[in-house]
Amino acid sequence: MGFTNSASAVAIFARDRMANRALDMQKEANVSDIKTMLDAEAGNGVPVKRDFLSRFLEAHKKDPSFIGEDRVLALTVANMFAGSDTTAITLLAVFYYLVKHPQTCRA
Repeated sequence: MGFTNSASAVAIFARDRMANRALDMQKEANVSDIKTMLDAEAGNGVPVKRDFLSRFLEAHKKDPSFIGEDRVLALTVANMFAGSDTTAITLLAVFYYLVKHPQTCRA
């Protein structure tokens, strides 16, 4: 997929989050199976983390031959880039309209 050995800051961050999440899930639930861990969290009243990374890791556990760790990394990086695009566009629009209508800053 190309991100496995990438020195990109986003890829490094994604790899670190994947490693941290895997460790956190094993420590908190004391199990290696993600579905069992999610069921245990739900039964204990602890909020279940159902973000994209959790879902990708769960899919990897269910079918590692189809969704390998490299694909989990690629999907995670793609989601991070998608999120940064929408954030950048929103900030661009906010600053554009604030500059265009400076009276709104004075309110």
